[in-house]
Amino acid sequence: MIREARPGDQVRIGVPPDTTADFVHAGTVLESRRADSWQLLTFDIYPHYPNGEYEFRVADERFSLIVTHSQATS
Repeated sequence: MIREARPGDQVRIGVPPDTTADFVHAGTVLESRRADSWQLLTFDIYPHYPNGEYEFRVADERFSLIVTHSQATS
């Protein structure tokens, strides 16, 4: 599992069927995606996302990562 992402990156998370993955920052859901079957859901890391801790919420699980602008995006 990755722990850090930069703007321009894509983050993928595997989820079971009929499950929603929420990408959350500071208690706000930025994006939600639902899997119809077992699959990798892709979330883009956009330049307007501020530095800080983010998390994926999938069912009762939480997975955190840091978004940083400290390195070049290309």
